[in-house]
Amino acid sequence: MEKAKPLTQTYAAANFSYRRDTMSGDGYLMVGDAFAFIDPVFSSGVHLALNSGTRGAKVVDAYLRKSPEYTAHLQEFERMVRRGIKTFSWFIHRFNQPAFQSMFVSTRRPPKIERAVLSLLAGDVFAQSQARIPLFCFKVVYYIVFVLNWKENWAVARRRKQGTKTTVTEVKDYAVNQANAPS
Repeated sequence: MEKAKPLTQTYAAANFSYRRDTMSGDGYLMVGDAFAFIDPVFSSGVHLALNSGTRGAKVVDAYLRKSPEYTAHLQEFERMVRRGIKTFSWFIHRFNQPAFQSMFVSTRRPPKIERAVLSLLAGDVFAQSQARIPLFCFKVVYYIVFVLNWKENWAVARRRKQGTKTTVTEVKDYAVNQANAPS
């Protein structure tokens, strides 16, 4: 590797995440990464993909059987998948925030909040669990800590948001242009 030279210009992609607006239509249902993709660093995306596939099977079955329960199954499926993605995304998008990191290393975390965060990180994002109120409290404390050190936190949040401006279309266009470029 010492004498290796790059063949092309190096590019960085700051945000790998995307989410479609709709996850179903006439004769189709998007599950897993077809509908949304969060950050590949966290295994939450694998959990969401497998869970939506498993839960989506119930919707597909109802559709194929022309069951009168199809619409109810579809609405419940979409609600649960969106809630799971929203819950994980909130944590992932704040993971590198100084406020978030200071809360994680603090030894003064209330036990219920700590259990709730661990429950979420273990994948408890679909059921109406007992973790909802402690997670809400965690978010309130996070925003208080954020405001107490707002300059540093705002700078990190702004850098993250600037990194999210790359769209799937831009990445696809780049890939197509690279494939069609003369050698």
